[in-house]
Amino acid sequence: MDLLSKTSVKPKKKRDISILTTISVGAIFILLFLLLVSFYEYNGFKRAGISFSSDDPYIHLNLARSFSEGKGFSLNPPHQTATSSSFLWTLLISTFFIFTSEVVIIVHIFGILLIILSSFIFYFLALSLSKSRIIALLSSGIFLLEWHTIWFAISGMEVSLFILLILSSLLSFEKRGCSIITGILVGLLAITRPEGAIMFFLFLFTSIYKKRLPLGYTISFLLLILPVILFNLIVSGKPLPQTFYAKYLYYHQIMVNPITSYFLDVLKYFFLSPWLIVNYGA
Repeated sequence: MDLLSKTSVKPKKKRDISILTTISVGAIFILLFLLLVSFYEYNGFKRAGISFSSDDPYIHLNLARSFSEGKGFSLNPPHQTATSSSFLWTLLISTFFIFTSEVVIIVHIFGILLIILSSFIFYFLALSLSKSRIIALLSSGIFLLEWHTIWFAISGMEVSLFILLILSSLLSFEKRGCSIITGILVGLLAITRPEGAIMFFLFLFTSIYKKRLPLGYTISFLLLILPVILFNLIVSGKPLPQTFYAKYLYYHQIMVNPITSYFLDVLKYFFLSPWLIVNYGA
């Protein structure tokens, strides 16, 4: 019996890559990402100069300029508007006008940096879930080089910030649960895009299911979103941005089944529209 126990095969440890290899391959992913971004930026510059491929970023820029000049959220001062679906993004880019009035290039760089930072958060989240550097590195690399991610980085829209806050809130919830920090991150997420509030309820229901009442989490979330809701109510009489109701009205009026039609549109965009980024700047 002793002989068998001595000669028994010990379980092999899972093989994983070293930290140095992780850093090296991660640097290659970032370099490839920057090369692809440079290609698309150059392609857009040839067609339309330094610009954005849609109208939405310019709405945010005009609101941000107005706010930086002390005129509030206005496209036609002094009349205020609840048009912006991204309160936080507008506030952030308004700070760029302190340094220059030509902020388009700065917004491009800012979006690229946010996506690179998101890839780091993605790596640590995947590492926490999988306990494998290989899986974490490959998944974050795929995220970084996927064409939608590249388009988000240079779109001038709030999506790059939204991605960063989604990943950060998920990592915080994974590490700390429904803590005050998680509540702050989810609150920032909700004032970046209204649908970010869905994350609040997902975390809340998970915590309640585990028989915990996350009071600090809830208060920190509410302290961030209530001022924005109050602003929208004062300006438009409704709690959400006007763009939310415009989209709902569009699908409600022309579609037999607005919810199904909306998701079909999303699927078509996701799978059938990679040519959009190739024609960026057209």
